[in-house]
Amino acid sequence: MFLFPENAASFLDSLNNPVDYVGWDGIGKLSVDPDGSKRHIEKVLQIPYLNIEKIKAKKFKVVIDCVNGAGGMIAPKLLRSLGCEVIELNCEPTGIFAHTPEPLNKNLGDLEKAVAAHQADIGFAVDPDVDRLSIVAETGKCIGEEFSLLLAEKFILSQKPGDIVTNLSSSMASEDVAKEFGVKVYRTKVGEINVGKKMKELQSPVGGEGNGGIICPEVHYTRDAPAGMALILGYLAERNEPISRLVAEIPHYYFAKDKIKVDPKELDNIMAKVPEIFIDYPLNTTDGIKVLGDNFWIHIRKSGTEPIIRVYVESETAEKSEWICKETIRKLV
Repeated sequence: MFLFPENAASFLDSLNNPVDYVGWDGIGKLSVDPDGSKRHIEKVLQIPYLNIEKIKAKKFKVVIDCVNGAGGMIAPKLLRSLGCEVIELNCEPTGIFAHTPEPLNKNLGDLEKAVAAHQADIGFAVDPDVDRLSIVAETGKCIGEEFSLLLAEKFILSQKPGDIVTNLSSSMASEDVAKEFGVKVYRTKVGEINVGKKMKELQSPVGGEGNGGIICPEVHYTRDAPAGMALILGYLAERNEPISRLVAEIPHYYFAKDKIKVDPKELDNIMAKVPEIFIDYPLNTTDGIKVLGDNFWIHIRKSGTEPIIRVYVESETAEKSEWICKETIRKLV
């Protein structure tokens, strides 16, 4: 897991302490571990409800885009160990990113083309540190990073029911998935450590964040794209349906996201306006303020790293989400 917030604060405070310098002969030792990826792959393959032989029997054709990040060290190996025919894009772990590294639809045009050209069963894209997973369907179209977690939820709950955990800014489609299996959704502050802590407390079988971050506790309590790939392929193998059809079974909602750049001194004043503007709606103040409407929500929160206020909206149509987002910002500024 990541450090708990209280531990992280203690560590960061310690950086202000004086440094005790030592000579060259007292600086400690360097250890090399060449088997980290191997152990990680073995742990993914040991997820108890994954039918590895069934996955291998399907001989999926998979295109993988690792953006020349760390995923190139592990993702192709994992996919081949699952019996896949693998077409690699940007899998040299040079750190020189082949395109804008976030695995968003707008950055994955080459992956879409490659899936279509190779008539692949699926395309996977990861970010440079391999914790976020995006999917391109066999149609050659991105399905949106929110669906990585939603598909994993559907598969895991079909094998191992239990309450699921995600953050306040992730899709309300998780509630639809949970209802299908008779379980609850617990919402936490943004940040995977908050999701991981709650999952551990509840012994939840699945959780994550809507930015493509899947947490599978049998592997560990942080977001993990390789584990996510194995889970999605396991779902494909169990259902024997194309990925586009499995996506179509999940209710579709649409996001709009924007931000307000403000003077740092004005951050709290703007946030104080939110309860006044949305006085007629239920509010969740776990992390910033989340406005709960009828088939829509608005999440308004201060960034933890820069003087901006983030505004996230989700509703049943793209047009409605964009309109609500713009109106919210107009009222706040």
